[in-house]
Amino acid sequence: MKVKSYVVVVFCMLLICAFFVAWMKLQEGRDVLIFQQTALEAEIAELNSRLKILRMDDEENGFPKSLVLRVSQQSQGDLQFQKLVVDLAETHGLVVATFGATRLKTPVSRPTLGFEIEGQGSLDDISNFLFDLERIQPPIAPYRMNIRRSNTRVSAENGVPISFQIALWMFWEEER
Repeated sequence: MKVKSYVVVVFCMLLICAFFVAWMKLQEGRDVLIFQQTALEAEIAELNSRLKILRMDDEENGFPKSLVLRVSQQSQGDLQFQKLVVDLAETHGLVVATFGATRLKTPVSRPTLGFEIEGQGSLDDISNFLFDLERIQPPIAPYRMNIRRSNTRVSAENGVPISFQIALWMFWEEER
């Protein structure tokens, strides 16, 4: 009889240990899910704030003001656009060979400015340039990009030498 009661006690202890281990695993999983939920809620809040900015309508045509460069005339917009991109490229250590205005080949519903830039630099410098270019407001969008390994020598500490040609565009409208 004593052996049977020891077996029952050992079995109960094992059952309690198994329950405790399972409970701990569930707690860990719950903590991970809570962390992921918090991160997703923050991401949703960020997306909602960005969506709110995009929904700020221009009273005349319903187009979000935050997407448009406002200048007194197109030539001023072209110059401002070119200066912004060339200065950013040079800030990132890129060597600009040529640049100039171009036009977006795909028809869109609003007036656009187009700009093409060509040059050389390291892969890291071009990546950083594109990263910062993406964050400019009003937004600038690429519509053609050619990046290839360059035959010229960029300093070894700067990374892989790359030649690039990038055509960019953005919306513009005349200031009133």
